[in-house]
Amino acid sequence: MPTLTTIQYQFDSNLTVTSLISLPKPVVLLQAFGATGSTIYSYRVSALNSYGETLASDPVVIGNGNSILSSTNFIRVSWQVVEFSTSYKVYGRTVNGELLLASVYDTYFDDYGDLNPSGALPTKDTSGYDSDKLSVGRFQKLFTGSNDLYDNYISSLPAFNYSFGEDYWNFLNRRDNTQRYFHFIRAIKISENIIWIFILRYHASGSNIRGIEFFTFNRSSWSVTWNGSLNITFNSNQAAGDIDFDIMYEKTTEGYVETVDGSFLISGTNTVFLDRKISINSRIGFGSNDPTKISQWFTISEIISNTKLTINGVPNVVGKYVRYIIEEIRFVVATNVNGLYYVKGIVPEDFRVNNPINTIAVSSGLDRRKLVYNLRDANTNSFVNIVGIAIGPKIDENTQYLYVRNSRYVFNDTKFFVFNLRKDLTVVNNYDITAFSFSSGFLPSLNRYGYFYGLKYIKPKSGIYKDKDLLMFRMQYDILLVEPHKIIKDGKYYFDTSYTLSRGSIPYVRSYDSQNTPDFHYDPYTDSFIWPPYGDRPLNISNLSTGMEEPRWFHMGYPFSSDLFKKNIRDYSHHLTGGGQKYLSSVDGILFLSNYQVQYQYPNMTHMHVYPIGSDCDLPSESENRVICPKISTINFSKLIRLQVDNQHMTGENPDFSLPNDPYRVFYRTEGIEDNSGEWTKLTEDFTLSHINLKTHIQFMFNFKQGLTLIPARVYSYALVGEKLELLPNIFRFNSNVSNLSGNIFGFEQIKVNSNSFNLKITIYREKDNKILFTQTSSSTQFGTFQYFNVNNWVSGVGSNSIGTLRRFVFNSGFVNDGKLKIKIELIWG
Repeated sequence: MPTLTTIQYQFDSNLTVTSLISLPKPVVLLQAFGATGSTIYSYRVSALNSYGETLASDPVVIGNGNSILSSTNFIRVSWQVVEFSTSYKVYGRTVNGELLLASVYDTYFDDYGDLNPSGALPTKDTSGYDSDKLSVGRFQKLFTGSNDLYDNYISSLPAFNYSFGEDYWNFLNRRDNTQRYFHFIRAIKISENIIWIFILRYHASGSNIRGIEFFTFNRSSWSVTWNGSLNITFNSNQAAGDIDFDIMYEKTTEGYVETVDGSFLISGTNTVFLDRKISINSRIGFGSNDPTKISQWFTISEIISNTKLTINGVPNVVGKYVRYIIEEIRFVVATNVNGLYYVKGIVPEDFRVNNPINTIAVSSGLDRRKLVYNLRDANTNSFVNIVGIAIGPKIDENTQYLYVRNSRYVFNDTKFFVFNLRKDLTVVNNYDITAFSFSSGFLPSLNRYGYFYGLKYIKPKSGIYKDKDLLMFRMQYDILLVEPHKIIKDGKYYFDTSYTLSRGSIPYVRSYDSQNTPDFHYDPYTDSFIWPPYGDRPLNISNLSTGMEEPRWFHMGYPFSSDLFKKNIRDYSHHLTGGGQKYLSSVDGILFLSNYQVQYQYPNMTHMHVYPIGSDCDLPSESENRVICPKISTINFSKLIRLQVDNQHMTGENPDFSLPNDPYRVFYRTEGIEDNSGEWTKLTEDFTLSHINLKTHIQFMFNFKQGLTLIPARVYSYALVGEKLELLPNIFRFNSNVSNLSGNIFGFEQIKVNSNSFNLKITIYREKDNKILFTQTSSSTQFGTFQYFNVNNWVSGVGSNSIGTLRRFVFNSGFVNDGKLKIKIELIWG
């Protein structure tokens, strides 16, 4: 009867973890500073994470280096940030003989010649996938806790709810004692782990003040932090009917600067302070081009020229060839009165957590300042029903378009107004009309209503519009796409594609809900279009490149928002607490959503929800978001039976009111394991493996579904079950004293008497693929000879059926045993 054997893995701290995705190699640039010469130097750079190191970049050679390097005459080795790296290693100086020079935590290294190269180049990329380790994707994590089994598991990063809380809300009330509620939300990426989030905050109806809240999302800690509030001023009182909100993150690092101790003057080389149209009161940091490496920021007081500016303090880094970074945030707010408000020169320090709140005034004439600029198309605006704005990409230093969509509650009354945000502004009577470029004609005749909110500038990653710039906007039942260059002055524009807003077969979704959502979004990471319906309805995720044939849905709380469920589910906090309009933004597959309804001015009904939509196994990003387990040797299995998986099925302390966890899938492969090239095959729901042809190894992969209940699956362990390959019958045991495997002799001894006399059969397997090389019985000598020890000599044959009998198989002289064989002995009768 076959013997079952099991190999089990716990998802706990005993597993060795690595990243599923390897880091890319850095791209290196060289520059000689000081007195140059004709000496040739070569450098290469590798990137490191907490798991390992990449291969070094291709060598980059410079031929004008000084023969004697010093702090005055040196070579600067620089490279772009490699996302998710923790440090870098620089190798140099001899061409094709580069050795380790330094470990670096920034993105440059100045070679002064004072270090002796020592240490070989890496020969293998160890920063990512490893077949012997647990390889974890971007949105997955090995959670390890106490010794309790159920505190240790593999899962997707969870959706969660950031609640603003009573203290925060009371603080806002003390500021101005007016109604307020959160509205549009926009996010921008600062680094691989840091995302800035800005939420436009309504004030009371008729106010000329709008608030902006500033938050930081930290991907490494998976947490949100409030950084403070800022007020901006409109040039007239108007109802709380803001239509749209967008942001720009400006970053300048060109060239380098000279800083002098005690001087506020900063002198640049190859800098473009004026041409980049930097605003006064932006911030500047010294010593790095990476904002996360800046230890102290300074305010820009004056921009004198492309190569000179002044700051509000003494620089903390002094030198002649100093790297630097200038940062500035800009906002555009579209309103239902007086059109557009363009805010320049904002920096994180403008947001305050203590009174008094900082308020930005309207410009009365000056451009490139920390001010609010009212943009119009004429002295009296032509656009009176804005339904969406979108900022296009920067074309050059003088050109970046803002598209404004205007529409009314009638057919065919949709047109565009186009502004150039890089235009130098001329403010007269507290507003500017010089940034206005042109307006289009109306949308051609369509049997659709056009007064539906939203406009987005997108660039799909796949499909017929791959890598094309597009404007995407809503009609009554459709999503329309148009290429921006087709929007021309006074001309009718023709949309390129129309997609119908399908509700699919999901319950609790009404046509009214999909029509009345005030916001929608395109997420580049997942190449997906997203819109949140009005009320307690599911969040719709549709893949744009496949034509949105059948949308997928993320449930956001309905029907799980009742008090009954909230009291009985431990992980309910990421579900919505009520209906109302919802606003969203995403960065790298992380979706941020805020609620809005008049009653949401109260803290217990105001939340920001964070959804890791990029982790979903049905999206194109799935290849980066999976968990690949260490390979398992099957050399001692005669047959595989099944995979046993221990996971959490339900979440909730009270079983009567628990919810199921989102599902997961399991895949296997037996080839392409070492280099991660093998194709995966999905296991059936019972995880049966009996159909698999044995190879030397098998490997399993888990991926996770996201969004059915928003409670991610938790997998605690898995076990491979199969029939044990008995290499020796239980009456024998291996004997090393009579074996010489390198000499092609396999020896064993009898440890108990068999009930019947027997003959023997030997089978030789090749380990790498379990292929049988030969099979031979004791009556044959084709590949070798069975022998037994008789008194003083080895004799051909089987020998007596008695305890202590020594036997061996001696391979013929032509057989080569390379140590990678598996030898099986069986009893046969007759």
